[in-house]
Amino acid sequence: MLFRSVADEYLLLGDETRGSGEAQFVVDPTDANNIIATGMGTWQAIPGCEAPDVNCKDFHNFPNSTWPVSAQTFDGGRTWKHFVLPILEGRRTRCPDPFAGATKDGILFIGCEPRETDPVAVDPPGGTAFLRSTDHGKTWSKRVEGISSYTPNGK
Repeated sequence: MLFRSVADEYLLLGDETRGSGEAQFVVDPTDANNIIATGMGTWQAIPGCEAPDVNCKDFHNFPNSTWPVSAQTFDGGRTWKHFVLPILEGRRTRCPDPFAGATKDGILFIGCEPRETDPVAVDPPGGTAFLRSTDHGKTWSKRVEGISSYTPNGK
């Protein structure tokens, strides 16, 4: 039996060195052509970790080992604008576990768990943070801290 492809596949998030797991998608409820995608852009080979074991202890201590890779389309998926969510700063150098959401009136949210990088701790502390857009993703707010036990700068 000969099979014929009925669809094409495309890599939306990630590339040959940084995969993208735990992808989240949100469709703007006021405009179905406006879609946000975000994923945990994870380096496929981390120094000190034997590939493909990206969960060794060194993975958590390596700056930029996970980035919130994201994309947005305003035309229902025909074209995409790719970006890294601008949520990292200071000692928080990686951001796993992405999420995205929307309110019924089209306010969009996108975020992840900004985490510290520490050469000693197995799983350094972090929290939850997000950005919000009140103009359907054309511009984004500064980082908003989520409810968490994380206290930046040791406070």
